[in-house]
Amino acid sequence: MLARSANGSRALNTPERFYGITQTGFLDLRGFADMVRSLPDGISELMCHPGYVDAELTRTPTRLGVQRERELELLTGPEVRRLLENAGVELVSYRDLGDCRFNG
Repeated sequence: MLARSANGSRALNTPERFYGITQTGFLDLRGFADMVRSLPDGISELMCHPGYVDAELTRTPTRLGVQRERELELLTGPEVRRLLENAGVELVSYRDLGDCRFNG
């Protein structure tokens, strides 16, 4: 999808769908699997917050602390890799959006 500014002078390639807002801080394998199984064809983005709880994070005003480590473990684990492979999901980066044939 191509998003344009109000005057049409700038454009930004974006995914067609966005997931994860309601799962923020609560993302688990079941929720992730439900999202993957319901994905339509095209480009989708999953918002997540994987990371480590370190000194810098503890100084940051955020409600997401240990949830970040749980998400990191989930997203780098073998279950998620198998789930994505079985569903035929290809991971891409924003760099790939301009080249993608799914964009309108």
